[in-house]
Amino acid sequence: MIDFFMVLFREGVESFLIVAIAIAFIKQLKQEQLLPTVYGAIASALLFSIGLGVVLAYIGALSPLWEGALAFLAAILIFSCTIQMIRLGPKMGMMIRQQLSDITTRNESLSRVGLFAFIFFMISREGIESTTLVASIAQQNDTEALLVGCALGIVAATILSILWVRYGKQINLTLFFNASAIFMSLFFVQLLVYSIHEFSEANVLPLVDNVRIHLLTEPYGPEGEIGTWISYIIVVIPMLYVVVQMLKNSVNRSLSA
Repeated sequence: MIDFFMVLFREGVESFLIVAIAIAFIKQLKQEQLLPTVYGAIASALLFSIGLGVVLAYIGALSPLWEGALAFLAAILIFSCTIQMIRLGPKMGMMIRQQLSDITTRNESLSRVGLFAFIFFMISREGIESTTLVASIAQQNDTEALLVGCALGIVAATILSILWVRYGKQINLTLFFNASAIFMSLFFVQLLVYSIHEFSEANVLPLVDNVRIHLLTEPYGPEGEIGTWISYIIVVIPMLYVVVQMLKNSVNRSLSA
């Protein structure tokens, strides 16, 4: 459940921030007639992501080979997402506003097409990451854990995004993105081990003893004895990072006052 929560929370925050920035910017430009296009793009992207999630979950349940391939794909997405987050995370708001500014300076028809495509792409990108990650770990969890974890993640992401819209200057998004990068890096390692475990079960790893690899990686899977603790550690370490950074900032403010 914790894995589902963290995935939906992180991806949800990015999605909600994209929407919040887009809507606020369009209102600032007094282009409210473009808002239905934004809402349509959001709805289309969500439907696309949900449909993709159902397909991926079905594919992942077919065999250990497909399950391993899905976990490996999720690991690659996490790696690329983490690199992008480290490079561009703190600049996300500025970049979105610049893109929207370029789009909305065209005539209205082109603005609507460009705006729909931009919002759909941005939300779908987060949706693809979310559904791939959720589908890759869904096979080791029951339906209740999936639903509860995803629901709590979305609720938490919504709350943080609302707070950002209201009190944006007081919320340290750089800290959030750094903590997310730590979580995603650790999650990447876990998914990589899990994909190797599933590939070895399917007996497709070349030049190695697949049976031995399967036995060695068994404890480190999401349901393994060590893997269960790793799932908690993956969450605790980013939380500790946030606490330590907040304490350091508080001490620095006290010393400078």
